[in-house]
Amino acid sequence: MDFTADQDGETQSFDALMDWGRRFGNAALTGVSLSSDGFGSLPKFNSKGELEEYAVASPSANLDTIRRLVLQGGWKLEDALVFSTTNPASFLAFKNKGSVSLSPSLILSTCTPQ
Repeated sequence: MDFTADQDGETQSFDALMDWGRRFGNAALTGVSLSSDGFGSLPKFNSKGELEEYAVASPSANLDTIRRLVLQGGWKLEDALVFSTTNPASFLAFKNKGSVSLSPSLILSTCTPQ
């Protein structure tokens, strides 16, 4: 299952992941990934179906949602990161990807809680 990461002002994915974690524990989240829909279209229409606003999804949405799970939801960083690392690598059958290990193809990003 893939959740679309929350854009500014949204909480649906954060709320659903928090609820799922409470109900079933983090082990039940091994089949879950988080995607940003980065630069995907975000049109807003009025009640007549007329376009009123057009924006694009932020590629930072994944990191922002993971940050919220840790800082506001009290999750361990390693539990929240699996949605954008280990889990999608596993779904796509990428061998030796999605986790930190010494290898010629190591790509490592670092981040602070802020």
